[in-house]
Amino acid sequence: MKPNTQYDEEVVRLTKAGVSINDIAVQLRILPRQVSRIKERLKISKEYNGPLSAEQLARAESLLKEGMGYLEVARMTGHSGKTLSKYFPGMGMSASDGWQKGRINMKVKAM
Repeated sequence: MKPNTQYDEEVVRLTKAGVSINDIAVQLRILPRQVSRIKERLKISKEYNGPLSAEQLARAESLLKEGMGYLEVARMTGHSGKTLSKYFPGMGMSASDGWQKGRINMKVKAM
């Protein structure tokens, strides 16, 4: 799709360089939501990292066995929590467990 706003080309360039939405917004002095909308309109909103390699699967399984949640492991592997839950059903933390862990961590930090 052809860029049609003053920011489109920069958003595309920075996205391909691996810059986060928040960092792009800061650099261009626009809101992160504007960056997201540009990426959605240009069909670059979600990056596909390809299938999980054997090494990534082994690492993800190890992290999940240590008690990490799908989203934590997803951030480390670059794949979605949904993808990880398909490969490793029932291994990650449930949403309520994750919420409780987050609350505990917040209380510990506040001490």
